[in-house]
Amino acid sequence: MAEISQLLYTDFIWFIAGLILFGAYFLFRKKFKHHALFSLSYENFLRTIIIPIASIFIVLSAFRFISGISLTQPAITSWFSIISYVVTGPFFEELFLRGLILGGSFYLASKLENKYASWFFMFLGFIIQLFLFVWMHGFTDTTKIVYLSVIGLSYSLLMIFNKKDILPSIVAHATTNLFIILGVFG
Repeated sequence: MAEISQLLYTDFIWFIAGLILFGAYFLFRKKFKHHALFSLSYENFLRTIIIPIASIFIVLSAFRFISGISLTQPAITSWFSIISYVVTGPFFEELFLRGLILGGSFYLASKLENKYASWFFMFLGFIIQLFLFVWMHGFTDTTKIVYLSVIGLSYSLLMIFNKKDILPSIVAHATTNLFIILGVFG
């Protein structure tokens, strides 16, 4: 029983952190109306919502077909768990990994005049965020490490191909977690 109460406590903390973060999001949305993260217009609906959902569905389907392993999450214990797994978790992870680490490496690379140093820092940021993504999920099974690497690579490519906008990777990450909760690839 102690494990369940600890899980509920952790989920509640993530839920509150998510509420605070979304409150801050809507506060800043008014100040930065033209930033892609804060303006979800009809013109970018396809690249922000439809393409990430479709691409992650294709990646998950291909991985499930090739590996044969079930992609499910049995430890959902409450509504707080669902919200933290589908909303706040993807938001925080993508903001930190793709936004701060990968985006920061691109920013640093843009400030360097040496072409090789720029490519090195972009590559280093790419590898670090991918390693952290796999490490944060704590899998030791080789198949699941490959799965997380492919998924993390997909999120990174979505960010890169959408002009360093992290909203498509947040949508893809949330969609992945929702598919896993619903047992779509079980």
